[in-house]
Amino acid sequence: MLKRFVLPLLVLAFAIGCGSPSPSTVVKNFYIAIEKGDMETLGKCATPEAAGMIAPYLAKVQPMLKAKGKIKSMKETIDNDTATVEITFENGETSTENLVKVDGKWRVTTSGSGK
Repeated sequence: MLKRFVLPLLVLAFAIGCGSPSPSTVVKNFYIAIEKGDMETLGKCATPEAAGMIAPYLAKVQPMLKAKGKIKSMKETIDNDTATVEITFENGETSTENLVKVDGKWRVTTSGSGK
């Protein structure tokens, strides 16, 4: 009887813990990290070049991002080891973030970011 409950829970835990988050999830976490000024998470969501470009301007970027409101919708397009996420914010503004796979994980890159 115990096996009937434990085995499905182990399978579920394994499935949740494995794999790389989707590009949309990485972009969402990237924006949350910017809002919170969380450089550790920002570094996990972006390439070193992208994180390095944002870090000095974080205090200026935070109010601009806050003015856009929450993310209303996201549309991702994946092409092998690159991805594009189109974001629409509550205020109607849009932005596009480009991502690349680095060591099997999606990372926001500087190429075309924030357009």
